Amino acid sequence: MEPMPDEVDMPFHKLMIPLLLSVFLIPADPVAAQKDDGGRYGSWETGEEKLQKLTGEVEALIAEGIRSKAAHPEFLRDLQLTVNKYKIPKKTVYFKDDFSDNEYLRNPAWTVKKGVFSVDYQGSLYSSVIVYRPKSVEPVAKETAPESTGDKNLRILFGVLDELTKDPKGREQEAPGQVDGEPAQIISLADIPNACTLKFTLQSESEWGQISIGLFQGTDPSSGYHLVYHASPSKDRPLQLIKYLRGKPYVVNAAAETPILDDGRPHAVLFSRTENGDMVVRIDDRDVLQASDLAYRKNFSGLTVTNSGGKYSIDNIEVYTEK
Repeated sequence: MEPMPDEVDMPFHKLMIPLLLSVFLIPADPVAAQKDDGGRYGSWETGEEKLQKLTGEVEALIAEGIRSKAAHPEFLRDLQLTVNKYKIPKKTVYFKDDFSDNEYLRNPAWTVKKGVFSVDYQGSLYSSVIVYRPKSVEPVAKETAPESTGDKNLRILFGVLDELTKDPKGREQEAPGQVDGEPAQIISLADIPNACTLKFTLQSESEWGQISIGLFQGTDPSSGYHLVYHASPSKDRPLQLIKYLRGKPYVVNAAAETPILDDGRPHAVLFSRTENGDMVVRIDDRDVLQASDLAYRKNFSGLTVTNSGGKYSIDNIEVYTEK
């Protein structure tokens, strides 16, 4: 009797083809893919989990290929190098929120200390605080597409409306609950090791002001290390890493050249800290700031976000350590 098809020894390279093809079929943005359906239909296996499972299966086949000498050693070596590019380091997650449930009160719980926060239509933590830019400071020039006739007419219309909404002193009327100069702050408690990595996406539509996100100790959000981004950054308003001591901020280091993030697009931010106090800040896969400080050696007790003027969205927040 002839063997069934699944009993026939399949060549090694044919075993690899479907596995390698599946690498390119995994969603490019697994977090975004999860947010599309996760909030409505419950949790499901993310692209990151699928990729981790896939690389494990490929490595098992590589090991079998080495053992049985089913493929050329050079081919197996190159294949392993390729797999290494896609391997996701195993990590322990201490905090995670992508706001896919369209709220911030549960799983995990956030507490608004002052001001107003919400989850916007994109499923991001959103905050808007009115800020009045000093007249002596010009906004950073931004690249814009050629203005169409329709866009020009709309700009003129909104300009007229803007003049109509100004009070007799020439200042724009403030939105309810938003006061010039009063920041908005929100915190979430979590047991976070001193050496960890904090990553998130930041979207800014501001011309002035600043936002900070930090890791604090104890019950005081004005402690620990905070990454401060100034909208319309300049040499006088750079990206800063500050530490709070007895409630007072001290600059640990500042970026020599701060990327301009006020383009309304999400930017990936990563802040990592090692056991010996070395810290690195990466924005869109580029190192922008490095520092070293040992003022805080104990575990952190939570995260805090403070909007001191401007319009910002924060998303895909995760704090973890790699194993």
